[in-house]
Amino acid sequence: MKVIINSRNHLEKIIKEIPNENFDKGFVLEISTIKKYKTDKQNKTFHALLYAFFETGLTSYDNIIDLKNIYKEEMGMDIDYYVYFLKDELFNAVKNKKFPKPHKVEDIKDLPKNVVAVNKVFKSFSLATEKQVTIGIKALIRDIFTTGANTDLKVQEILKGLGEYFPEEGNDTESAIKIFFPNSKKL
Repeated sequence: MKVIINSRNHLEKIIKEIPNENFDKGFVLEISTIKKYKTDKQNKTFHALLYAFFETGLTSYDNIIDLKNIYKEEMGMDIDYYVYFLKDELFNAVKNKKFPKPHKVEDIKDLPKNVVAVNKVFKSFSLATEKQVTIGIKALIRDIFTTGANTDLKVQEILKGLGEYFPEEGNDTESAIKIFFPNSKKL
């Protein structure tokens, strides 16, 4: 059970309502600001939608990490570091049928000249701000509706959790965003 506490008096009232036997058994109390709690809820919603969208097979990505990185980039998430492969190592790996160990660099300016492939590794999604996650959810909803993945039952179930979804109000991205984020501005 999660309870949002608005004041010290509210906390004292809740504590008084907990039966003594629960104190004897013990329980976990997680303290979080309302803003952090909302951001955590947004993160869970984003990931549930992302996985459901990926499972529809309607994305052009063959792995969830690449799909997630597209949204991290759109959200403006910071890059943690870059992973790269050197041309000679990749050539030898293909020849010897052994995958080479990737190299890591924090600044793209530090990449050597004989690089073949570079991938961005973004900071953890848990570090995203509420605004960034909102951008990510909106972008994900846009893509879900654009691809037709909104007809998938699992996706519909998650979308309903964002707010009441009424197809008669419009089955397009902007209508969905208005329903799910009534106070938001257009992207």
